[in-house]
Amino acid sequence: MHITLHVSDLARSVAFYEEIAGLKKVRRNGARVVFLADEASGTELELIASPDEVSDNSDVAIGIYCEKVGSCHQRLRAKGMDVSNVIAPSPETHFFFVKDPDGYNIQFID
Repeated sequence: MHITLHVSDLARSVAFYEEIAGLKKVRRNGARVVFLADEASGTELELIASPDEVSDNSDVAIGIYCEKVGSCHQRLRAKGMDVSNVIAPSPETHFFFVKDPDGYNIQFID
């Protein structure tokens, strides 16, 4: 499975997903398309450079597994990311959100 996101600045988005979300670049398709992947799940993220197609992305959320949410939360906060508080709807589930460069909600969940 893969998810496609239209982004305004491909290099900035690739850097975000590599550095912040821990995804690895697996292939490039020309100058406008980059695929990144999470090796553990096999899920791929396709980023397409299309600045004219990026709009209000606040209703989109992408969940990324994080083994230790507390540590991940602290790491992203130390990088200067605007992270939400950790939410714990049950004792087994903890998560928080950050926004990517184009306003997509990225949920880090354990």
